[in-house]
Amino acid sequence: MSRSDNGSYTLWDVTNQALARNYAPEQLKRVTQALDAPSAESYEVESIVGHDFSGEGVEYTVKWKGYDSSHNQRIPYRNFDSDILIRKYWKSLKQDNPHVIAKLAKKKEKEQKKALRQHKLQQKRIVQDVSNVHKEVSTFPSIINMKKKRS
Repeated sequence: MSRSDNGSYTLWDVTNQALARNYAPEQLKRVTQALDAPSAESYEVESIVGHDFSGEGVEYTVKWKGYDSSHNQRIPYRNFDSDILIRKYWKSLKQDNPHVIAKLAKKKEKEQKKALRQHKLQQKRIVQDVSNVHKEVSTFPSIINMKKKRS
């Protein structure tokens, strides 16, 4: 889909051919695809039968639905449309899901960075407050100077 200079939209079909006419914005309806919905290039996994840790992360050995085990294939985590089978797989092994652990670690790291920023900001405010107090005190004659003048 692309927008023309006059504000109408050119649409393409699944073969990447432009449709015969352009469409006004009010003729279009925004549609979003659910994250768990299979894409056009998706194949259904019947089950996960194993896993291995590689330099790129976790790879899963999958059995494809409708195919025998000779077609089993190793698939990286990032290629899954949904993590439902992955969660079930780790639960069946009675092991912690490394993807959940990684997400929790990222969340904790983010919280720690936020706490550090807040701590630094608080320290900066304290230094500013002390500096402001020092400025205020220096604008008034000190008691010591007053006593010296009386003597």
